[in-house]
Amino acid sequence: MPILCRATSYPQKAIDKVKDNYDYILIDCPPNLYLVTQNALAASDYYIITTIPDHLSTIGINILIRKISELNNVLLQKYRIARVEAACVALKGILFTIVHKVGAKYCKHEQEDYAGYS
Repeated sequence: MPILCRATSYPQKAIDKVKDNYDYILIDCPPNLYLVTQNALAASDYYIITTIPDHLSTIGINILIRKISELNNVLLQKYRIARVEAACVALKGILFTIVHKVGAKYCKHEQEDYAGYS
């Protein structure tokens, strides 16, 4: 299961101040793995991939999962070297948006393919 290690950081400290007031805290990120998204992942317990049910978007799911896994490996090495304790974020699920009758077939297919991740 793809994970991303989390060490104490500024976003994590900000979340820690208010997390007892909420059941869930959602961080909406741009569809990339630039610094903002990496920081949000590092401060999170879980992540959810949102996508539309078309062919190209569903191909992107595998790419995103692989990239987060690669990022995790890099961070694991850095944390070991720095002797920093880290928790990890895990894929919680995939949420299909803008689903119509045409996209329903992709949802069913993807639900079967990614059943082990939720």
